[in-house]
Amino acid sequence: MTILLTFGLLNDPMNEAGIRTDLIISKNGFKNIICQSLYQIAVLLVIYFLAMLFIPNVKDGRMADPDSPPSIHYTLIVNTFCLMTLFNALNSRKVYGERNIFQGLNKNKTFCIIWIILFVLQVLLILFGGDYYSTAPLNIIHWGICIAFGVGVLIWGQIIATIRCK
Repeated sequence: MTILLTFGLLNDPMNEAGIRTDLIISKNGFKNIICQSLYQIAVLLVIYFLAMLFIPNVKDGRMADPDSPPSIHYTLIVNTFCLMTLFNALNSRKVYGERNIFQGLNKNKTFCIIWIILFVLQVLLILFGGDYYSTAPLNIIHWGICIAFGVGVLIWGQIIATIRCK
């Protein structure tokens, strides 16, 4: 997934903001990596330890027998992680604190096609992966929660953009 998204990002047209530094990872890039990592780790830990308390029809998969069928609990964790990664790819298009992450998106058809294909593949893997991918089908509420956490990456990205680096 990450390799394909990187290929899509490489096809983004370069602008002056993108060539104004000699650093491999700029201060803003480092800030984005750290802050997004904190958000994603926090979300995954909440799902891992507390999903049974606030998500309907989720049984604790941590103590399940290794021979038991795939759990909704672990499927939620994997699906949320993948969706956060997908949505964060949109944030990754702008690394200098720009607000409009969708600006110029229509100029990079490769990125759009890859993003849509990966999203569809993610849905299909969760729906039909079964024992082969150790996934359990999710209901509409579970999908809504996973997508909400994924979209949360975009909102978190806007909050991160307000933090200025010197």
